[in-house]
Amino acid sequence: MAGWLHSEWITVTFAALAATALLACAASFFRFLKWRNAIAARLLAESSVIDTAQGPVEVADLGQGPALLMLHGTPGGYDQVLSLVKATGLAAEGIRVIVPSRPGYLRTPIESGATPAQQAALFDAMLVRLGIDKAFVLGVSGGGPSALQFALLFPTRCAGLILEEAVTQKIVERPIRWPALLVDYLIYFFRHRSMATLRSRGVDDPVVLKVALEAGESVSLFGRRKAGQVNDLQHFANMPPLPLHTIACRTLILHGTLDKEVPIAHAELAFAQIANSRLVRIEGADHSMPGLHYKQLNALIRQFVMEC
Repeated sequence: MAGWLHSEWITVTFAALAATALLACAASFFRFLKWRNAIAARLLAESSVIDTAQGPVEVADLGQGPALLMLHGTPGGYDQVLSLVKATGLAAEGIRVIVPSRPGYLRTPIESGATPAQQAALFDAMLVRLGIDKAFVLGVSGGGPSALQFALLFPTRCAGLILEEAVTQKIVERPIRWPALLVDYLIYFFRHRSMATLRSRGVDDPVVLKVALEAGESVSLFGRRKAGQVNDLQHFANMPPLPLHTIACRTLILHGTLDKEVPIAHAELAFAQIANSRLVRIEGADHSMPGLHYKQLNALIRQFVMEC
């Protein structure tokens, strides 16, 4: 009898623990969905879709002053750049920041421009709709090829070119192939890790910590970004040499010396071929340079825009 009671107690206890674990998992998944829905709502609230002669394009537009067209990396969306701009105050420094989602990302369909040249034409048409005659263009990471094409194809519309850890030549990377919902959940589960790592290294700048927290969110809702990532990597892997020597506008090239994702050779190539260019090597910086070194970068970008 005692053995039977002991066995029954174990069964009941195990069932209680299993039920508790399931409830905890359900609660965690509910919080994940709530987090994900909040991001989706914010994405809709902070941008609009403009119909252009080249197709629809999603864009965020903030600030007053000279127009700076900022093109996000791979993967990403307008929010990748917008969160950085808002956190670091770049638009508050007398600059009008125009941040589109490149084709295949969020609400800009891939049909609006698959190639970097087609994307440049899309952004030119977007600027026409916004009533902007001339703009500076900044390409960060995977936004580099489109920024270069804008300078090449629309020289009279390009007030100046900024390449920030930008892709300027052929590069081969593997796309994220995991299911989109799994990618989202992993981002949610590990969302505080980057911030915790920075704090453990003595970083206490609230702007840097905020950027680190929000960085993962600019890849979340991955199902709405996957087409753009696949398209980008396909074109980057087959990217022919560009006639960079024909770019005549002033060009500022910013690159971290320890960048492994886009090696500094990409910056050095652009510097060697673009006559009117300046290369600033950010010592010790890797591909997280836009967040960790925002003060230096914002000062360089603002000076470049205001002096042109």
